[in-house]
Amino acid sequence: VNGQAVITYNAGIIAKLSTITAVSEGLNNGTVNVETLAGPATKLIVDSSQLIVIADGVSSTTIVATITDVNGNRKYGTNTSLILRKTESNGATGVKLGEIVQVSSAVNARDGQAQVLLRTGIRAGLVNITVSTGSESDNLTSAGLDITLLCGPASKVVIAGDPALKANGVSISTITVKITDSNDNIIIDRTDTIQLNVSSSGVF
Repeated sequence: VNGQAVITYNAGIIAKLSTITAVSEGLNNGTVNVETLAGPATKLIVDSSQLIVIADGVSSTTIVATITDVNGNRKYGTNTSLILRKTESNGATGVKLGEIVQVSSAVNARDGQAQVLLRTGIRAGLVNITVSTGSESDNLTSAGLDITLLCGPASKVVIAGDPALKANGVSISTITVKITDSNDNIIIDRTDTIQLNVSSSGVF
């Protein structure tokens, strides 16, 4: 009306730069850039380049922690200290499933994001990574994720039993046979036929 139109542009929930173009036949187009910015930092998001990794002592996955607003928009320009904690579970004691490759447990998030490398050990199991801030005043909700460390390919048969029995015709030894990878992780999803041979006296 009177050579002018006024409309309302809704920002939405995604922080981004938008270009709005006005077009009218026979006239040069007009453009304006509108940038929607992230809101206040409210939470942490944790992700990984791989959630399933082979437990071979060599393979690794990148853990990424991102500070975001309530809608998941990364808070660029935010620098803070993040604390990464690692818990493990596989039934074994005294065995490290994986190692976070960094100088210390405190990681600096630059421009709202921090990355560390998790290198696997040689034991299969579950590794939980939890990320929180170094300051309670930040009011950011902590976050975490699970990394599954899988067995490698089946490579050998492991057998165990009582090595010494009395030759009285009554004593017994329980023989345990396992199919494992090269690092002695049991391959639980295999069904194989195994033949047991006795070199001298004694029967199954």
